[in-house]
Amino acid sequence: TGVQGALLSCTGCSLLDNKFAGAVLSAGSSMEISSSTISGTTEYSDIGGGVGVFAGQHSDDFGPSSLHLEDNIISDNIVAGVYLGEDGHYLLEGNTIASSSGVPHGVTTRCGDGVYAEGTTAWDGNSGLLVKENTLCGNTGAGLFLHEAAAMVDGNTWIENAPDLLAQGESCLGYTDDYTDAPSRDICPEWDQPTCDLQFHRGIALESIEPSMFFPGGPPQQG
Repeated sequence: TGVQGALLSCTGCSLLDNKFAGAVLSAGSSMEISSSTISGTTEYSDIGGGVGVFAGQHSDDFGPSSLHLEDNIISDNIVAGVYLGEDGHYLLEGNTIASSSGVPHGVTTRCGDGVYAEGTTAWDGNSGLLVKENTLCGNTGAGLFLHEAAAMVDGNTWIENAPDLLAQGESCLGYTDDYTDAPSRDICPEWDQPTCDLQFHRGIALESIEPSMFFPGGPPQQG
């Protein structure tokens, strides 16, 4: 976990079978993960989660967070391989991001995206989101889901995602040229695709968690 301006670097790591997330980035911290495996994250009953890498929770004191993922295998996580909940400095290069399974939600399955981003801007050389030369495959949701977000997308391999790319919201209108490398894409649909707007709570300095903010489906059932 990177918090409060921290710098964390990890090469050749195995982040397996965690709850909430394999790696958590917040509060203006910087994280570099390379040649590692992040797999098998499940939800934590009280605080949700289920993502390989989680980045969010901007800090006014420390500024936006910075994340560089390179040459990793990020697979078999429930909600998303990578979940970006705000703008920052995000480089995703040469990773395999695969087999996010999704969350049962009534008769359907929600989430299950390779990369889910909300509020990001397209990479401009200094900040934003760059998704480059990754393999995004076999995700139950989108390979890349941009919700009110944008990204620079370059040279990725897309295999059997549903769809490979989904971009919706007003901010996606100006970036359609960047998305032509995705063979199956849905650009700016009329809000007919459910977002993965889960509420995440890591319980830091909290005495209790409001039941309505649990993982989809509400608090775990007893018995």
